[in-house]
Amino acid sequence: MKFDSLKSFDFRDICITEFDQVYRKYDSCNTPLAHLPSISTSGVYSGSFELFWRSGSVETLQECVLTEDRLACHLPHPELPALRHFAWHPEGEKHSLLALPNSELTWHMLRKTPSMAMVMSLKPLTALLSDGEMDWLFMRARVIKRRDLDGVHLFNIADALYRIMLRHLTEGGQSCAAEFDYCMGQLVLDWMELLTLADGMTTKPSNRERILTRAIDYIRQNYPAEIKIRDLVDYTHTTSRNLQLVFKSQFGLTPLQFLRCYRLVKFHRALQELDTVTDAAVSCGLRHMGRLPDQYRALFGENPGDYLNRLRGQNTGAIGGCQCAICTSGNG
Repeated sequence: MKFDSLKSFDFRDICITEFDQVYRKYDSCNTPLAHLPSISTSGVYSGSFELFWRSGSVETLQECVLTEDRLACHLPHPELPALRHFAWHPEGEKHSLLALPNSELTWHMLRKTPSMAMVMSLKPLTALLSDGEMDWLFMRARVIKRRDLDGVHLFNIADALYRIMLRHLTEGGQSCAAEFDYCMGQLVLDWMELLTLADGMTTKPSNRERILTRAIDYIRQNYPAEIKIRDLVDYTHTTSRNLQLVFKSQFGLTPLQFLRCYRLVKFHRALQELDTVTDAAVSCGLRHMGRLPDQYRALFGENPGDYLNRLRGQNTGAIGGCQCAICTSGNG
């Protein structure tokens, strides 16, 4: 269902089952530390994203069952006690912040400390993320525990989401759903980066070495042909974001930057064997001739044409001075 304008709700001091009766979307339940705790719950939602903010008078454990077309993540309220509770709660070692379709999103709520959740439809996610990133999200994100997350980055995302929610709540549902969806999409990309960084920290060195070795082997074997990130991702059995992290950590370059440097080195050697710059470039997979001189000069300090002319001059001098087999072969 698509909304032209954003919808909002704000309920004070109701129990979660009463909220479900009104909202009619998630089959939620409480495991309260007190009998039927009162919960304040507010939120905004479009056809693609939903933001919830909850606080209670007592500590509670809540579970919301997701539908088959949605996934969700549990996020802390952007204040220090909530952030510490989120990361250092005894369950923080066990629980990720992600809930997959048809699973339960679990909230551990402190007394009077708000907590948030972001619910996403799968349809806009497939437009924001590649197939490999979606596969990674379903395979790896639940492996990443809340305690693995970078606290500063997590706070920034939670703070941005909270500000978006407060803004749209104060506007009384008159704001544009398309604008809300766009802002949420940008924050989903930040959220994915947060998960990827955490995954990079938890990835074993041996796994990083495997990814790097396979990627470089693929480049060595196929550099004359067109290579896309998708090819490297498929060959290394990882995600594009994880591949970027491994190369950045090892070389300070992205995989495509490394590929370009590798081709330029091969091109430099090919100039010694082929007659023209174009032939040497094509043989090494360098097809953007307009940018080639600048890229080559940045790495080797001169234009490829000048280098080739210098090579020819050296060869001409050698042939003119001596006709022995060593000089004419270019090995003198």
